[in-house]
Amino acid sequence: MKILNVSPTQILPFSLPLHLALQMESYGKITLNSNIFIRHFLFVFAAPKYSEQQRLRKELLRKHCAGVNQSLVNNVDMKNFVVDDKNGIIYCYIPKVACTNWKRTLIALRHDEPYPDPMSFEHNWVHRFDRFQLLRQFPLAERKAKLKHYTKFLFVRDPFVRLISAYRDKMQHYDQYFYQGYVRAILQLYKKQYNLPTNVTLARKTGVQPSFYNFIQYIVDPRTERNAPFEPHWRQMFRLCHPCLVK
Repeated sequence: MKILNVSPTQILPFSLPLHLALQMESYGKITLNSNIFIRHFLFVFAAPKYSEQQRLRKELLRKHCAGVNQSLVNNVDMKNFVVDDKNGIIYCYIPKVACTNWKRTLIALRHDEPYPDPMSFEHNWVHRFDRFQLLRQFPLAERKAKLKHYTKFLFVRDPFVRLISAYRDKMQHYDQYFYQGYVRAILQLYKKQYNLPTNVTLARKTGVQPSFYNFIQYIVDPRTERNAPFEPHWRQMFRLCHPCLVK
């Protein structure tokens, strides 16, 4: 499995096929066209360097994972593994590691040329589970065949930077789900705030918000994972993509 670590703003431009990249007019606030052509050109000629980087990463992974029972791959939940049969690829997405834009890219690649602009796909729309085939939906024999023959990849991110991103997105700009399930619990546990609004709109208006310190208290508290696995936006990356089991 290929393990890549680049900043989220670089992922889409570096990874798109040139003919798809040249169609795109914008990525966020960055104008692409010539930008992506240059990046793609440099990426192609820098390929030996990246191949060596992949080799070293895989070697490190092999050493770390030595002795792990490979048959356990049949028992793990592969709900984060997206299958693209048309292109023969499997992508394991990790929340807060540019997974929205990668999902957009995979949707675009399912179309015939000319490819649609990946950024035209609305954020919430691409995260619906019916947009993709997930590896866990296939029978065991088919899962094994796809894992053996398809190109598998994931992107990782500095774990601390990912935590900051999760805090900003889900603790500072929370929706009803994160407010009711996490924000209120964190404030009650670590700030002893009990008279909190039940309405998320009112909570936002009155500035209800845990500090980053409170969030980290919650993360490192051993009681947190005893009660339930971490929420996927801050769950450990190896527990989402199982790199010791998927080669």
